[in-house]
Amino acid sequence: MDKKFVVKNNSNLTFGLLAIIVFFLIGFIIQSVSTNGISFPFFISMLVFIDIPCFIAIMWLNIFKVTVQGTVITNRNMFGISRTVDVSEIKFVKWRVNDTKYERMEKITVYFKSHKFSVETLMQNFGTFSNYIKNNVDSSRIKIVNKSFK
Repeated sequence: MDKKFVVKNNSNLTFGLLAIIVFFLIGFIIQSVSTNGISFPFFISMLVFIDIPCFIAIMWLNIFKVTVQGTVITNRNMFGISRTVDVSEIKFVKWRVNDTKYERMEKITVYFKSHKFSVETLMQNFGTFSNYIKNNVDSSRIKIVNKSFK
């Protein structure tokens, strides 16, 4: 099995966070021009409460990813630390399924050694990863938790 794919966060989230930053920067520029001066308290509060958290979120969204190649799964967390696990080393998989009246959300948490990582429905290639887990992990190690919020 030489199939390789990458599961990562949706790039639309990154563009949304960048749009928030640009929106507040434009607002700051308009406010500075209309009052003939720069308001440092407004600038500092915008920087601390909007820009820095958005930049941290953008970095986290782009760093986290799961790479699958053959029977090897490599997880890179938000700090850039990579952990590699073979499918045979997986302790168990917790598969949460939440049904609402609007949509079905799933979250797959893979436990291996003393670590874990999660993949959610909104991530790119989630369907490929869920099929991979169904086909390659022993069904006795997969625990499915269903919740209905209808």
